[in-house]
Amino acid sequence: MASDSSTLEWKTAVADAQSAMQEQLGAVWQLQVDRVREQLESGWQEQIGQIVQERFSGIADRLQADFDRALHVRAMELSDKAAFMARTAAQRELTEQLNQTARRLDQAESREVWIRTLLEAANGFCARAALFAINGKNLWYEDGKDIPEAANAREAGFPLASAPAFQNAVHSKDTVIALGTPRELSHAAAGFLGDTSGKKVYLFPMLVRQTAVAILYAEPGNEPDIEPVDVSALELLSLLAANSIEAAEHVTVQSNLEERNGLIKISGVQESRERPQSAPVSPQDEPAHLRAQRFARTQVAQMLLYKTQQVRQGRLAGGIYAALKEEIDAGRNAFRQQFLSNCPSMVDYHHQELVEKLANHNIELLGSNYPGPLL
Repeated sequence: MASDSSTLEWKTAVADAQSAMQEQLGAVWQLQVDRVREQLESGWQEQIGQIVQERFSGIADRLQADFDRALHVRAMELSDKAAFMARTAAQRELTEQLNQTARRLDQAESREVWIRTLLEAANGFCARAALFAINGKNLWYEDGKDIPEAANAREAGFPLASAPAFQNAVHSKDTVIALGTPRELSHAAAGFLGDTSGKKVYLFPMLVRQTAVAILYAEPGNEPDIEPVDVSALELLSLLAANSIEAAEHVTVQSNLEERNGLIKISGVQESRERPQSAPVSPQDEPAHLRAQRFARTQVAQMLLYKTQQVRQGRLAGGIYAALKEEIDAGRNAFRQQFLSNCPSMVDYHHQELVEKLANHNIELLGSNYPGPLL
């Protein structure tokens, strides 16, 4: 009985020990599980946070790139618009400036005022400008801007033959670009123009009835890229000046005299002096004729200023109308609506300006497809 009792106690002790061990192992396992869970949960949160951060960073980068791209496109659009508006404003300002100059030339009360007006206008398109009159086979210096050495240059002329560049402008009746050397300009001109050998100079002939009566001389500054010569503007200015000579009823061109009497003589009449009419115009219709003449001059002047290349190509090909069809047709239609339909005595001044200024008095240069005068 004692042996059985001992065996029972032993078995009970072993069972208790096993139970305690299982509880301890369960506790240890639970601790390990909890620790692993904590680590997993902590790591998962960090990983999720990293994923979210990386994903958001990528989205933010794309959004920033899209914003920068949209901003650049908008900036370019605004820049193009600003540039267009600046060009339009500059063209409008230049046109108004030349129109004012044309009126001042037309209304000049003396030869000195006419020359001063021309040179002041030219000075805005080049560094230095000078005016030379053509008197037979001689050149005479009339006046200049920023040429102090020429104080005594008006006392005598010099042979046109001694100045090849001037002679070329007279014979070609077109703008000439030459080196400013004494050989090209003549030693006499170089004496008061100074040393311009390192520059290209520009000579713009003024034509009256297809005869060169004067030369507008222009040169760039010492840094041509900064102070260039605006060739188109000066060509138009020379045309306006020649037109004011030809159109003025009280202007006499002195181009074939043996002795020097000056480039032009202008009486003291200050009213507007337009091209003489083929028939008398009534006082009631005169304002309409004056407006029509100015309109026609402005239309053609704008083509000469802004469509220089097309004008030259059209002249060379004998097809000015084909080269400038859109502009010419627009001017014809506007002239018909604004003037021809409202004034029975109206003259087709638009056609006259096309022939005289664009075609240099040669109607054939307009081309065979030119519709002809509106009347």
